[in-house]
Amino acid sequence: MKTCPWNLEGLFSEAPFRWAAMNVPQMAPVLAKLDDMAGHGELNTVKKWWWDLELTEQGSYAPSPHMVNARALQKDLDLKYADQTLAVYPAPLAPHPYPYPALMDREAGIEAYQAMITAEAYQVKSASGARDHLHLYQNDQEAPVIQMIVDQVTQSVGAVMKYRLVAVDGADLPLWTAGAHLDIVVAPEFLRQYSMCGNPSDRSCYEIAVLLEPEGRGGSKLMQRIFEEGRRVFVSKPINHFALEASASLSLLFGGGIGVTPMIAFAHELDSAGRHFKLMYSASTQASAAFDSDFEGQPWAKKCSKHYSDQGSRLDITSVVPPYEAGIHIYVCGPNAYMTSILDQARFMGYPDIALHAEFFAVPDMPDWVNFPFEIELNDGQKVSVSVDQSASDALIAAGISVDVKCSDGLCGVCKCTLISGVVEHRDFVLSAAQRETTMILCQSRAFHKNAVLKLDI
Repeated sequence: MKTCPWNLEGLFSEAPFRWAAMNVPQMAPVLAKLDDMAGHGELNTVKKWWWDLELTEQGSYAPSPHMVNARALQKDLDLKYADQTLAVYPAPLAPHPYPYPALMDREAGIEAYQAMITAEAYQVKSASGARDHLHLYQNDQEAPVIQMIVDQVTQSVGAVMKYRLVAVDGADLPLWTAGAHLDIVVAPEFLRQYSMCGNPSDRSCYEIAVLLEPEGRGGSKLMQRIFEEGRRVFVSKPINHFALEASASLSLLFGGGIGVTPMIAFAHELDSAGRHFKLMYSASTQASAAFDSDFEGQPWAKKCSKHYSDQGSRLDITSVVPPYEAGIHIYVCGPNAYMTSILDQARFMGYPDIALHAEFFAVPDMPDWVNFPFEIELNDGQKVSVSVDQSASDALIAAGISVDVKCSDGLCGVCKCTLISGVVEHRDFVLSAAQRETTMILCQSRAFHKNAVLKLDI
């Protein structure tokens, strides 16, 4: 019977029918059919599910003004027991209690369902003093997030807000390296990634900068509105997919607009290590350059140059990218056109991909890829088919295989997987040329050839 804890009318009005269905099981199919004919369980335009609600400008939740996924009651659905796979998640399989994504292991849930014992068997075991049937919740894993306090908020020019985050108890924060980013839990449905722009040697705080994106998905807008000084927030531990190359003899750092944030951390780390580098900061106008004064007073300030189009000092890419020599590495972050221009010039000057490092904030223009169907072979020999309309990650998840996916755009690197064999058409913006020899980003990359098999370490 189609009832819901939030539907009190249904709970009371359908009580006799539920009693009949539970006590005379043979009547259940007939009662369910009558329930369908009566129209019970149809869409309710007033009562909304949580996933049909959105956070409003005022900070409250309300029904979404946008189209939501909805479908009518499928009265002609012929469900067969053999076609259904039920999963249950007893206490040991429950997700962690932190406000951060936690994957549910469906295969483990199916095994748990198949291993369930009857109520009678449970009572017998309990009476005998046995404990092997008890599902005791244990969460001994390390928390994926840190509770922090917004210690300082600085309104900068160019719609940029700078945040200084400290530990609740004032203790030193976990170590991090330049190029790392933080997953910020802005609100339950807004998990956003921001590059760290402080000094890695300073463990008293984490620093980030957030550019307001009016046409974005709402995360930056909400964050700039609610992240006030004194607010307690949840932040992931530092995650680094954009680290410095330790063997580089010269590091050229290019930061356009908000993309200069990781370059500031790079400058701190390179200077502390006594390594040679140059930092070039670009913005369209000096008035909108949120980091115009951030280099002043830094021990590495003389290694930085500022380039503002309205001041006639726009970056001359052809003159600042020298011919390639072994040991020179280029790091770039900023608007897509800016990054593409620098990377194209570097390749023209002979730089191999292994010497080029880029961090994208948005998906750049891509070629018109052609998707081929292919197969993924797992460690146990199982093969998962990937259709032309699926990503590798979607196909694996549909097959009940756990895959951690965050951005789905090939930007964050969370869904990377070790490649054992096969030729991959890499469509990510994270992996270096060397990493691509043994690694694949599941949310975007695919087999290069039609009907090919990629063997992955899963």
